[in-house]
Amino acid sequence: MVQIGGHINPGVYALIGSASMLAGFTRMTMSLGVIVLEITTNLFMTLPVMITIVLAKTTGDLFNASAYDIVIALKNIPLLEAEIETKGWETLKTLEIQGIGCPPEQMDLIEFRQPFTVADAVAKLLSTKHHAWPVVEDRSSMRLLGIMTRPKLLDALEQDGTLLKAADGHVELKSIAEKQSALSIWDHVSKDPFILSNKTNIYDAHRTFRMLGLRHLCIVNEKHAIVSLVTRKDLCEVVEEFVSDYKQALKDFAESQEQREDQVEDGSPIRKELSNFSLESGGLPVGAVNFDTRKELRDRRKQRANSDTEAPELSPAKHQVVLGSL
Repeated sequence: MVQIGGHINPGVYALIGSASMLAGFTRMTMSLGVIVLEITTNLFMTLPVMITIVLAKTTGDLFNASAYDIVIALKNIPLLEAEIETKGWETLKTLEIQGIGCPPEQMDLIEFRQPFTVADAVAKLLSTKHHAWPVVEDRSSMRLLGIMTRPKLLDALEQDGTLLKAADGHVELKSIAEKQSALSIWDHVSKDPFILSNKTNIYDAHRTFRMLGLRHLCIVNEKHAIVSLVTRKDLCEVVEEFVSDYKQALKDFAESQEQREDQVEDGSPIRKELSNFSLESGGLPVGAVNFDTRKELRDRRKQRANSDTEAPELSPAKHQVVLGSL
């Protein structure tokens, strides 16, 4: 591509410029270099292309995240990133996992010693979009016995003969919403849930959760009583607080924009009540469901952290939330 007589082919600059632009946009390195070299079929371009890609990525990382990370944050997608040795991740090694997730007093669970009816099952299916509910011995001991998932609860209703699926895939529950007959669910309970000790640090819990591809993680104490239920969103939020705070700001911005758009369309504040008694084919409610906002989740973590032992101050000024008891 480079001519000998002192004349330079402008395609060389176009190639290097395009590789630099893509590296700054996507922050890709090796894969982008291989793609560019495969297009040119010129191995003599390896060194300038790789130097340009590394410089572009390094420069971009000094200012902001990649475009892909920004889009993921704006869409509020709970993506668990790989752990790296940074100051934020080192801080997570000092925090206990019991400081995040849903505390036991606010946990939506199933008591084994209490009669469980069809109406209770319908209420759980319609009132939340949780994928699973912990099954405990009773509220006093909170001894964990297993996990009841949403598909298994639907299977229990179908096996009981009370669940009738419509032709369009929706399930109408109005006729059985107040049925007080007992529902046998023990055979559908997963008796081997993934658990971790409440003394496990958040760093190790995050790595375990990500490598095993879990949807929920039960945190138990030395008496096997559940003290917290951790989901992917809980881990993503604590990483945002200590490692990548820009994602927290982007997600807060996206949430405020969605709320503002809903208020403009409806002409009133956002409505978060159940609209009907029906489910989609996947077992999720058709109507709106009351969710905690990100601000409410952060306030709840602050309240729980303040109720425990006094947490030490973190050196970075941006870290204002300390989770769990140290």
